Amino acid sequence: MRAITTLARTGAALLIAAALGGCLATTTAAPPPPEDRAALSAKAQRLLARSAGTPLVDDKERQLHAKADSAEQAFQIFDRIGDHKGRWQAAMNAGRSYQRLYEYEKALLFFGEASDAGGKAGCIPCVATAEQGLGGAAALLGRPDIRAHFVRAASLHELSGDSRAAAHSWYVLGQLQAARGELADALRAFDRSEALYRTGKDPELAARSIVGKAGVAIRRDDRSAAEAEIHRALDIQRGLKFRIDEIVSLTLLARLAHERGDHAEALARLQEAEAAQQRETTANYHGNEFHAIASVYRQLGLTEQASAAFARSRDAFRGARISLGEAAALLGLAELAHTAKDFAGARREVDTAERVLTRGSTKEGLAFALKIVPLERWQCTARLLVLKGSFAIQGKELDLAAAQFDKALALYRKNGSEIEVARVQLLKGLALIGTSRRAEGLGLVTAARQTLEKL
Repeated sequence: MRAITTLARTGAALLIAAALGGCLATTTAAPPPPEDRAALSAKAQRLLARSAGTPLVDDKERQLHAKADSAEQAFQIFDRIGDHKGRWQAAMNAGRSYQRLYEYEKALLFFGEASDAGGKAGCIPCVATAEQGLGGAAALLGRPDIRAHFVRAASLHELSGDSRAAAHSWYVLGQLQAARGELADALRAFDRSEALYRTGKDPELAARSIVGKAGVAIRRDDRSAAEAEIHRALDIQRGLKFRIDEIVSLTLLARLAHERGDHAEALARLQEAEAAQQRETTANYHGNEFHAIASVYRQLGLTEQASAAFARSRDAFRGARISLGEAAALLGLAELAHTAKDFAGARREVDTAERVLTRGSTKEGLAFALKIVPLERWQCTARLLVLKGSFAIQGKELDLAAAQFDKALALYRKNGSEIEVARVQLLKGLALIGTSRRAEGLGLVTAARQTLEKL
């Protein structure tokens, strides 16, 4: 037992040494005189203050660039005077600003500098926070090596006694790994996150980890395991003050009930979710939750309820300035209008969605990585193209329709499922039948129908 304890302490010491590897290094450049150092430090602190805080709503991109520039200048001054704690804070501010500007390579660079500075400052939590930033930036760049950063962050948080921060590192890692299809690794991360949240007596976040595990089970087509996990999460969530997570769980149960053909239960769960929504009093935006509710209503054929939920999703994403989520909701409304043969209404929603998609959002990258939005950008673009192709058919512009469907097909073939490809292939074929390319169109229709019948 004594040997095990000694070994554990040695392991912890090695981890700390690795984290603080640079703290004993000496600066080769001559430090400035004391009077210059004081002036430089004051200037750096002023720049640091300018780089902190949430960007303003107006001129948001310009504001972010200004914050990034101030953080870089502060970083250079802190580096010159050997103030590693200041250097860490400036690097973190720069990394966060560049991440929101989609400049992920720069964000990665500054989070790396923050990790180094935290080590030299002898600050374990600082290194842990920087490592989590490194993991997030690496994920946004599509790098394969995100796990090492999050594991290091979690381990360092645990060493410093912050089990909640450690649990959060594991939870974010689980979300990112699930999004990348690394399901076994995601499940292990959610297990670790749940255990740490329970240790810290944080039931709300423990339940989120359980819902994460349910999501993994759904991706594995293990519906019974998913439902069991969701019910376990609901037992916790129903005793909490805030209801947003309960809404997510109830919507997932509605979706699963619909998939197994129990439409009565699906409707009951959706009504529960909307009732919980009415009791929710926080200022959180619920765009993704409303989009999920709308999608299940649509599958149940309840178009009026689906339209109302898509509208609330649109308004929530618009309020949060997350354009990708707003566009997804607008496309949902457009598709409902098109199905109802309200072609003018569908065109209005599509025109708005197209404008929103070109506007972009400083939150989109993070929203996509953490699945805060219901659709990826390529999915919004593909659905937009399908709708525009359908409008072209209504206007008897069949060659234009086929061209729009062809662009959508390219996206679905690269990123989508076989059934999505077949559906758009069918639409393209139907458009071509009315043109000089009738034979090609008939071939596409036959092939698409065979695929759909098989699936």
